Amino acid sequence: MTQRKSITAAAAALILIAASLLLAAGTRTTPHRPSTTAWPIASEPVTVLAPTATATEATTPEPCPITDEEVTMLAQTLHNEAQVVYWDGTKWGVSYKARQAAVAWCALNRYDAAGGTKTLADILSAPYQFAWSSDAEITDSMMALARDVVNRWWLERRGAEDVGRTLPADYLFFDGDGRENYFRTDYEDTGEYWDWSLPDPYQT
Repeated sequence: MTQRKSITAAAAALILIAASLLLAAGTRTTPHRPSTTAWPIASEPVTVLAPTATATEATTPEPCPITDEEVTMLAQTLHNEAQVVYWDGTKWGVSYKARQAAVAWCALNRYDAAGGTKTLADILSAPYQFAWSSDAEITDSMMALARDVVNRWWLERRGAEDVGRTLPADYLFFDGDGRENYFRTDYEDTGEYWDWSLPDPYQT
């Protein structure tokens, strides 16, 4: 009798297990896969912000608008307008580098005043303005000075202060007598000239 009860209990347990398996099979019709949605879908549209500049873009300097050819033209202009020369045993020309540099600053002042309507080449080659000529000598000293002034000017254009100007920005005109150049703010020669009161960045 006891043995029969044990068999009956075991059979009942087997029936329950089989029923559980059948129920589980009936509720899962496809194999289980993990969800591919990583985050809940937003109930409102998402505002996409414009991408910010990358580190490379942020640190890449803006190219200077003055070309290498124009720097060469500027050096030729300096040679013709302010080069120290000797003739008949006499020293002629502008002997102070700061005053030589002022010729370049004057040309760049005119470039700024043109507001992008003219290139530096246009300004240097305009008739009866600067003494630029395509066959003028290109000396190492004047090339170095032309490049130095352009570098200082470009630093100033990008926000630097006290870059070592030798001529204020409103001086656009000058005349020379072979020994010195006289810079002024007005086209008409009123007899009022730049007094060289800025510090000399080339003085050692």
